[in-house]
Amino acid sequence: MKPIRLIGLTFMMVCAASAIVAASTSALQPPFEFRAETYPAEVRGSNTSVARFEFGPAALADCRNATFKTNEAGAPNATKASTTLEVHPIYTACRGTLAAGSFPVEVRTTGCNYVYTAIRPGGKNGPIAIKCSAGNKIELESLGVSACVITIASQTLTGIEYVNEAGPPRNVKVNAEVEKIRYAASSQCGLGVLEGENGAYRGSAVFNGFKPGTTEADGLEVRR
Repeated sequence: MKPIRLIGLTFMMVCAASAIVAASTSALQPPFEFRAETYPAEVRGSNTSVARFEFGPAALADCRNATFKTNEAGAPNATKASTTLEVHPIYTACRGTLAAGSFPVEVRTTGCNYVYTAIRPGGKNGPIAIKCSAGNKIELESLGVSACVITIASQTLTGIEYVNEAGPPRNVKVNAEVEKIRYAASSQCGLGVLEGENGAYRGSAVFNGFKPGTTEADGLEVRR
């Protein structure tokens, strides 16, 4: 029995040592970052699919046009490689569906930006923060139902994937499957609740880096 116990103890010690080495190696690796070809860089993104907001099973809003830019609404241009990227979103050509029917929707993002955190390309659970200044929220107003407004306040969520695309120039496809969004809705929307935590945001966009104030694309990627 003693030799067997000794072998078992040795095996556990080897496994523990291997785990420590792996953890140490991972800790020594640099983080993933958003990296432009040159700096300063103005990052611009545009949707490649419909951008969809969902609020439970009974309400959604689809936007045909969406842009995500630095150098707007306080989102700074990139001056160096960084683990985070802040952009200002703008949504247009939106239409919503409620129990009362389908209507145009105005999406207002004044005072609100998105802050992305870089993770390994291909990972599906990247963080995204909705960052709104004091007194501001993302607002979705139905133009067909009087006083129906759904708001989304500052919060941190997950569900972002990055895919580097070769180009030229290099760009980053950003896929969003973000769930558990907290929101509030006016009673006129007819959702049956005034607050929920089952909101979702889905869509894809391509982000690129540009020389500020020009249309000259320089490239952008997510890497160590």
